[in-house]
Amino acid sequence: MKKILTILLLVAAMVCSGIAVHGYIKEVNAGKSYEVLEKEVVTVQTPVPTATPAPAPTEKAAPGTPTATPEPTEVPETNSLPLKIDFEKLRKTAPDAYAWLQVPGTDISYPICQHATDNAYYLSHTAEQEGKFEGAVFTENFNKKDFKDPLTVIYGHNMQNGSMFATLHKFEDKAFFDSHREFTIYTPEKTLKYRILAAYSADSLHLLKEHEFENRDVLFEYVDSIRNAKSTYANTDSSVSISRDDDFVILSTCTGNDASRYLVQAVLEK
Repeated sequence: MKKILTILLLVAAMVCSGIAVHGYIKEVNAGKSYEVLEKEVVTVQTPVPTATPAPAPTEKAAPGTPTATPEPTEVPETNSLPLKIDFEKLRKTAPDAYAWLQVPGTDISYPICQHATDNAYYLSHTAEQEGKFEGAVFTENFNKKDFKDPLTVIYGHNMQNGSMFATLHKFEDKAFFDSHREFTIYTPEKTLKYRILAAYSADSLHLLKEHEFENRDVLFEYVDSIRNAKSTYANTDSSVSISRDDDFVILSTCTGNDASRYLVQAVLEK
């Protein structure tokens, strides 16, 4: 009997170990397909360096005269250069992708998807519609796809390997928040620049269901109260001018606590 019990425990341990290893492998590889997709449809618009004029002839400097050193060339930060998206090619592999999100200073450069009828679909499916637990960056059908709603909420998982929306948590650092205040959304028709107003933890209530944000007065009061909040759990900026006519975007991800979400709030620049 003891021998049978020992064998059963050993089998159970092996099964659990196999599940753990499988989960680890999935976590490590999360988001890899997006790296391939990005290479296929995204072109980084590298600025053309301006020619430096040849120095004018000068008299020979006297011995001991210090030589001026040239200013170092500034290297653009990761994910900060403008992009060109081939949306026609993108839609061949990601049929529900309708925009592309780029957040400088982070690893976030992903298509934005929206399923026509199932708001939970992209929680567990990639943009290529493969069933994977990293899902996709997506909006729900409470929002239109032209970013003209008073508030658009964009969701992404907080993956342990740093993919998807994990690096949004870099905005928890005050110095990072202060030096990274914009992100860009590309659509087939236009490029939209957003100014970040706040990054903060909030309860997990559904923003678009629990608040009447289609009422611009309600939304303005919410945004204004957040950016004027003084909290050790939030980085905010109340100096940016906003109005009731502005359109806002919130990037939303997990915190590791089911009762809360981490949000990055921004206003469309005009």
